[in-house]
Amino acid sequence: MSIPDGFWTENLEATKDRMNQCLIQFDTAANRPASATKGLFYIATDTLVLSYDNGSAWVILGTIVELTTKGDLTTFSTLPIRLAIGSNDQVLTADSAQATGMKWATGATGLGANSADVMVEVMMYSRH
Repeated sequence: MSIPDGFWTENLEATKDRMNQCLIQFDTAANRPASATKGLFYIATDTLVLSYDNGSAWVILGTIVELTTKGDLTTFSTLPIRLAIGSNDQVLTADSAQATGMKWATGATGLGANSADVMVEVMMYSRH
């Protein structure tokens, strides 16, 4: 996603006789100005974090998550992030060691070649 640097303005009609102005500034996170302009929105082009200036501090509203491939998922760690699709035959698995708490992994094999025999035996014992 390519976001241009600088100020963009969009005039929004609040009432018939009055217009409000919404400012959105785009630049890197390091170049975000000090909080002082209530109502200013800021998108950091390097981290894609959207912030709002409440007049005394920047409030993080969220992250713009760019899904790039069929099957990508939006997940969450401390902010929403993209989890790329896994390979064929992989399943989504819980894993607390991962930033989002999940990962793609090869699925467990089933009961194997004798699964039909196991099912028959279970059914036979359940009738007695």
